Amino acid sequence: MAFEDDLRTAMGADIQNDEIATQVWSALANVTWYHPESKQEAGYSFRAAGGLIADLRGNGDYMDWYCSGPYATVSDRIGRAMKKLGWIADTMPEICDEPGCLEFVSCWTPTEGGYRNTCGKHQPERAALKNR
Repeated sequence: MAFEDDLRTAMGADIQNDEIATQVWSALANVTWYHPESKQEAGYSFRAAGGLIADLRGNGDYMDWYCSGPYATVSDRIGRAMKKLGWIADTMPEICDEPGCLEFVSCWTPTEGGYRNTCGKHQPERAALKNR
């Protein structure tokens, strides 16, 4: 994947430094990265972020890095290194999928049509109870 290759290039041997590896975990976990020129995007769960760091370092597993720092936090060092390669991080939380609502997502609810990503006010179960 292009993002992972670029991350490997950007971090180089610095990924062996535990502080840098923790910064990378924070910059990957629940962050969406975009490459406007190539129209690519990349995002990682907490577990996948830890697994990628273990892979980049060539040892350990995802648990070695799982929750090793604050999630969805892109340090200046990581942000600049990735921007130099064309990647931009979106750290703003997702917005409720209810039309007209601008609240942040706090509920991921399975429905017949797939998942709804809503704020607490528009969570499908709560909305159904409220309308009874």
